[in-house]
Amino acid sequence: SIVQTADGALAEMKDIVHRLKELSIRSANGTNTNEDRQAMQAEVSQLAEELTRITKQTEYNGQKLLNGDLGVKGRSYVLGTSKDYSESGIYGVSAVAVNAKDRTSTGAATYAFSSDPDGIKINGELYKWSDIKNTELPEESLASDPILPGKYMIETNDGVKFTLSVLGGSTTDQIGQSVNGLSAGINDSGVAGFDPNSLKPVRDGESVTVNPDGSTTVIGYGTMVYQDGDETVLSAGPDPGSTKDNVQDDIGTGLSIDDYNNHALEGKGKTLLIEDDENGVPQVKSFSGFPFSTAEGGKFETDPLSKTLTYSDSNGNELVLNYTDDLAKGKTIYLDVISKGEMKIQVGNTEGQEIVIRIPDCSLESMGIGDLDVTTAEEAKKSIGRCDAALAYLSRVSSRIGAIQNRFEANISNLNVSEENLTGSFSTIRDTDMAAEMVEYTKYQILTQAGVSILSQANELPQQALQLLQ
Repeated sequence: SIVQTADGALAEMKDIVHRLKELSIRSANGTNTNEDRQAMQAEVSQLAEELTRITKQTEYNGQKLLNGDLGVKGRSYVLGTSKDYSESGIYGVSAVAVNAKDRTSTGAATYAFSSDPDGIKINGELYKWSDIKNTELPEESLASDPILPGKYMIETNDGVKFTLSVLGGSTTDQIGQSVNGLSAGINDSGVAGFDPNSLKPVRDGESVTVNPDGSTTVIGYGTMVYQDGDETVLSAGPDPGSTKDNVQDDIGTGLSIDDYNNHALEGKGKTLLIEDDENGVPQVKSFSGFPFSTAEGGKFETDPLSKTLTYSDSNGNELVLNYTDDLAKGKTIYLDVISKGEMKIQVGNTEGQEIVIRIPDCSLESMGIGDLDVTTAEEAKKSIGRCDAALAYLSRVSSRIGAIQNRFEANISNLNVSEENLTGSFSTIRDTDMAAEMVEYTKYQILTQAGVSILSQANELPQQALQLLQ
C-alpha cells in the first residue's frame, strides 16, 4: 500500500509536468501575444503549486513519502556564496523570520538581538551556536565546520520561533553581525513584526524607507519585510526592488544527491569541479574527498539523457548525483553526504529479512523546474528541456518504486511457498496418517496370527510322534 500510494502520486505529477511541457511548447510559438503568455504563466504557477502540494502532503500512516524524508540527506553548496552579496552589504544571514503562533506569554513584547562570541543573545539570553539547529538536518548546527547553508531555528523560552536563513560559506562572526541590533516585536494582538528603527541600511549612505501602507518595508538595497503564512520575514534580496517571489536565500548549485550504496561515501567536504566538454555535456574535471581518487580507480561518468553524474570505484562504491540546467560550472562545489532516510519493511521472521524503501525528494527544485518561466518565447524554449529533465527524473523514481513493488510480490510468492511447505512438515510431525497406520496395524496383525498358527502346528508334531510310539 505504501508503494502504491507513492506510485499513484507520481503518476499525477507526471501528468502535471506533461501539461507544463505542453504550455512551454505553446508559449514558444511566435503566434502568441504577451497577454497569451501571461495567461499561460498563470496556469504554470498554479500547476507548480499543485506539484509542491503533492510532494509535501503525500503520506502513509503519517509518514511523508515524496518530500525527501525517505531519500538521501545531504547538501551541495559553494563556499563563499555570501560574498556574492557584498555589494548589498549582506553577510552571513539573508533572511530572519519570526513566528509567534506558539507563544506562551501574552501582551506586547520586544525581542532584541545582539551578537556574542559563543552564540546569539535575544533579550540577554544566550543561545549557543551548537544549540541553533538546522531545520532540515537536526544533526547540523551553527557550530558545524563548515556551516551548511540553510535555515536554522532559535526558539525562545516563551515559544517564539526565529528562523535564520544562513548563506553558504558563512562564519559565526558574520552571522552574529548580520543580526546584531535587530529588534522584533509582538503587539497586544500577537502579531509579530520588525522594528523599522532597528533595521540598519544595508549599504553606506542609504536610508531606511517604509511604504506608507505598511504592507512591505523596504530598507535600502533590496531588503524587505513580507508575510508568509504564520511568519513575518525580513529578507535581503540581491537586487533593488526585490519581491517576495525572487528573494534568494542562497545561490543554488544545480546539483543534488540521488542515491549511494555504501556508508563509506558519507561525510562532509567532498568537492567537485564541473565544466562542459566540447559537446556541451557537463564533466567532472576534478574531485576530492571520495574513497578513491582518479589515480586509485575512482571516476565520474555523465549521462546527459537522465542528467546524472555517477561516481564509481574498484571497491564497488557508487554515488549518483542529479544535475539541472542551472549547474554551477567552473566553481568548486562542496558536497556533504549526511545519511540515508529509509523505511525498512520486515518481510521474514528473522533479523535482517527486510526490504528497504528509499524515495528521493520530488520537489520542484530536485526536478529542476523550481522557477519555470513561459512569459517569453526564449524562456519557454528553455522550459521545454527542463520539463523533459523533470519527466526523466520522475521516471527514475517510478522505476525504483516499481522495482520495490516487484520485490514485494516476489517475496510474497516465496513466503507462500515456504508457508505451504512448513505447514506440511508440521502436519507430518503432529498429525497421524490414519491410512498408513491402519496398513501397518493390519500387517503386524497378520504376521502375529501367522506366527501363532505356525507355533501351534509345531507343537502338534511331537505329540503325534509320541502317539505312534505308544
